[in-house]
Amino acid sequence: MPQPEAIASLVNQLQLTPDELRTLQTLWVERHSIEGEILLRPEVPNAFLYFLLKGELSVVASTKKAQQTAGELEPPSSELNRILAPSLVGETSSILGEAPVASVITRGNVLLMALDMNQVRALNDRSLENKLLHFATRTLTQKIQSSNSRMVSALEARVKALEERRRQSIFMTQIFIGLSLYLFGLNAVQPLNAVLPANTLISGAVIIGFLFATLYSIKKSQAPLKLYGLHLDTWKKDIVQSLIWSSPLLVLAVAFKFFWSKWDTTGRVRFLQPEAIFTDPAQFSWGMWGVASLAYITLSIAQEVIGRSGIQSTLRVLFTDDHMDPEGTKRADRKAIWVSSLLFSATHTHLGATFSALVFLPGLFWAWMFSKQGSIVGTCLSHIILGLVLVFILGLPI
Repeated sequence: MPQPEAIASLVNQLQLTPDELRTLQTLWVERHSIEGEILLRPEVPNAFLYFLLKGELSVVASTKKAQQTAGELEPPSSELNRILAPSLVGETSSILGEAPVASVITRGNVLLMALDMNQVRALNDRSLENKLLHFATRTLTQKIQSSNSRMVSALEARVKALEERRRQSIFMTQIFIGLSLYLFGLNAVQPLNAVLPANTLISGAVIIGFLFATLYSIKKSQAPLKLYGLHLDTWKKDIVQSLIWSSPLLVLAVAFKFFWSKWDTTGRVRFLQPEAIFTDPAQFSWGMWGVASLAYITLSIAQEVIGRSGIQSTLRVLFTDDHMDPEGTKRADRKAIWVSSLLFSATHTHLGATFSALVFLPGLFWAWMFSKQGSIVGTCLSHIILGLVLVFILGLPI
C-alpha cells in the first residue's frame, strides 16, 4: 500500500474528504518502473489513472513495437513530448474512455501511483468520481494549453526558418546571376590584354564591384552577420588556428621552390623571385611591388567575403533542413564546402584552365577552414599569407 506522504501533494488538488482519502488508499497501487517500460499504447484500452510522483515519461509516436504486450521495453524514439513529475497520466483513456493515440514510456526509474478506474466506478461513489473527473479535465485543459503554446512556438520557428530560406534562395539567385555576369565580363575583356593589364585592373574592379553587391545582398537579407561569418568574436583563436593549419602548405611550397632552384640548370630560377609578378621583370621596383601586394591583400579579402560569406554560408543554409539530425547537418556542410570550392575555382577560368584547377585545392582548404571556424578572419589571413609567400616572394608561376 502506498505511503500517505506519497500522495499528500495530490490531496489538496483533489479536495478529498478523509473518508474518500481512506477509500482511495485501499485502491492505490504503488508502481516502480524501469527505463523504457510502456505504460500506454495506441488504440489499446486503458483503465488505469497514473499519478507520476518521481521521474520522467516520454510521449512517443505510434510504432509497431508500441502495439505489443504491456510491460515490454521500447527505446524512446520519435519523442513528441516529455512529462515531468508531478503529473497526471492516462486521464483521457481511463476516465473519458478514449483510447490513447501515442505511447507513453518511462525514462529512467520512475515512481507512479496507479488507480484502476473500474474499481472506483464499482464503488458507485458519485462524489469521488466527480472529483477525479474534475481533476482530470482540469489537468487535461492545462496540458492542451501548454501543448498549444509549444505548437505555436514551433510553428513560428518553422515560419521564421522558411522565411530565412526564402531570403537565402533569393540571395543565392542574385549570387549566381552575379557570378555569371562576372565570368562573362572577364572573358569579354580578354581582347584588351594587348593594350591594358586586363587580368589585374579590370578583374580587380569587377571583384570589388561584386564584393559590394554581395555585402548589399547580405545586409538586405536581414540575417545576422554571424551567419555569414562576418564577426570578430573568436578572432584570436581563428588567427592562431589559421597560422597552424597553413604552416604545412607554406613549408611544402618553400621546400619545393628551394629544391627547384637548386636543381635548375638554366639559371633562371632563384629561390626568391619577387619580380616574377611583373610581366616584364625589368620594371620591378619595391614601390610597385608594395602597391601590387596591397592590391592582392584587398582582393584576397574581397574573394573570401564573396566565396565564404556570400556563397558558402548561403549554400549551407539552403542545404540544411531544420529537422536534420547532426549527421545530416554535417553532410549539408560538406556539400556547401565542395560546391563553393568549385565555384571559387570557376571564377578563375579567365586566367586559364590550369590556373583554375590549381586554385581548387586552396579553395577547398579555405572552405574547410571557414566551416570549422565560422568566421572569415582565419581564411582571409591564410589566403593573404599563402598568396604573398608563394607568388609575391617565392615567385612561383601560379
